[in-house]
Amino acid sequence: MASVILEKFEKYWEDYSTLLAIAVVLDPRNKMVLVRSAFSKLYVPIEVEARVKEIYDALVEMYKFYDTSPTSSSA
Repeated sequence: MASVILEKFEKYWEDYSTLLAIAVVLDPRNKMVLVRSAFSKLYVPIEVEARVKEIYDALVEMYKFYDTSPTSSSA
């Protein structure tokens, strides 16, 4: 039974980890330090770095998207 619960937990965390981590990073009180700390409790050190890089890359991609998008000005 424990292995079934662990499998469901890992599936749930995989699906939402990027989105939740971006939300944490955008909160001025937390930044990437909290993400790295949380990931270090869940994953082995090599996987922590890979996941932190994934979050960083997603943030850069999001920034580039909004930085190049046209803005509308109202008079």
